[in-house]
Amino acid sequence: MSFLKNKWLYIILVIALGSIYLYNWNQNKDNNDNIKYVKVTRENLYELVGVIGKVRPRSEVNLSFENSGRLTNVYVDEGDIVKKNQILAEIDSRDLISNLNDARAYYDSTIAKLNELKRGSRPENIQIKETELENSNEELKNIYKGIQDILFDSYAKANNAVRKETDSLFINDEELNPQLSFSIKNSQLKINIEQKRYLVSNTLNNWQQKIIKINSGSSDSDLDSSLNDADDALKIIKNFFDLCSQIIQDPISLTPEVITLYKTNIANGISSVNLAISNVNIKKQQIISGKLTKQKAENELNLLLAGTPIEQINSQEAIVKQASAKIQSIETSISKTKLYAPFDGIIINAETNVGEIVTPNSIVISLISDSEFELKADISEIEIAKLKIGNIATIYLDALGKNITFEASVIKINTAAKIIDGVTTYETTLQFANKDSRLKSGMTANIEIETANRENVLTLPQRVIYSRDNKYFIKKRNLDSYIEIEVNLGLNGSAGNVEILSGVKENDEVLTNQI
Repeated sequence: MSFLKNKWLYIILVIALGSIYLYNWNQNKDNNDNIKYVKVTRENLYELVGVIGKVRPRSEVNLSFENSGRLTNVYVDEGDIVKKNQILAEIDSRDLISNLNDARAYYDSTIAKLNELKRGSRPENIQIKETELENSNEELKNIYKGIQDILFDSYAKANNAVRKETDSLFINDEELNPQLSFSIKNSQLKINIEQKRYLVSNTLNNWQQKIIKINSGSSDSDLDSSLNDADDALKIIKNFFDLCSQIIQDPISLTPEVITLYKTNIANGISSVNLAISNVNIKKQQIISGKLTKQKAENELNLLLAGTPIEQINSQEAIVKQASAKIQSIETSISKTKLYAPFDGIIINAETNVGEIVTPNSIVISLISDSEFELKADISEIEIAKLKIGNIATIYLDALGKNITFEASVIKINTAAKIIDGVTTYETTLQFANKDSRLKSGMTANIEIETANRENVLTLPQRVIYSRDNKYFIKKRNLDSYIEIEVNLGLNGSAGNVEILSGVKENDEVLTNQI
């Protein structure tokens, strides 16, 4: 009995130990089944910067006139497609066109004058000037021929005025001491008039002697002198009559009838003297005018005979240049009365109405390019360091969906930062690789800019790599266990994989869940 009892004890013990072993084996098997590994593979890696941007026309311009004016024509409406150099609008240019016509006419006259100067004097022009000179000489001779008659007539008028019209005013008129025939209150005036009467007699006598010497053979200079003598004599006589007018205002013991008679005689004398003075002065002016005409004809003839001086030609050429510059200036002003499309595009604003007065630099029409578009995006300072000019980007437009992509490249990175929602950003411009009619200004774009790439490199998912003390490690499978391996990392791909530079080889299995 004791043996049987011990036998069953041994059997129970073996069964218990076996159960414990089986349980532990199953537990280890379950743990091994829960461990996940990933293989080291080769692939192409791409580093991408993702950002939201807007489609913008590559060219956009606001057009305005340089000068103010009344808007006469607007040839486009909002949404119209226009071609480069097409006229879009214009202001009133009628005054400028009139000025241009005047300027062109003046220019033509300056050219004609210059050509005439360069040709020099033509025989027919010289003949004309010679004839003009002969005519002016003849006319001047005729003027001088009339001097003798003027002198005698003037003397006769003056002599009659003095010796007839004032005869009753004086006693002993032609003696050394002529006296007034009546008394006046002003004694000094009486002395003056009596002395002047004696002077007038001598003046008339001397003048008569000079006139007698004048004849048809007298020279022009003698005739000029005789006119001057007549002028001097008449001035003295005129002064005498001025005194006569004064004395008759203050007579003593003259009846009113006599005073009236004396005043009439004095007035008649003054009228005769003034007429004589006028005739002499007219003749003197005729002589001066005749001499000027003759001198002008002589000068013009001499110029023709001498030919055109080079200075005169140079001066006329300068005038021609000024006239030409004036035309160009007006033409430029006229061109500025029209607005032209600077490129092919679409009108986005044309709200000004015909008849309105536009002021300088006020926007009349706005235009964007219709075929060339670009992208504008604000990229944070963290990402901007990765970018460079020429980076290629893939574009998805919200309006067209993710199935349609466009290629673009970075063409400009602004150096000036701007703050958006507290984040420092830099405006970046991308240019589409190809034109596409589906592109519209203002569309929202999802932009993926490729900043770096690696081809056929060893990679692992970022999640299987951990760090410690600024070093990076993975757990590589070693049979049914694993060992910790230090790795060197390269490029971080945008899909979550990382380039492995050293520490593993292709197809190595790496633990994905950390234990």
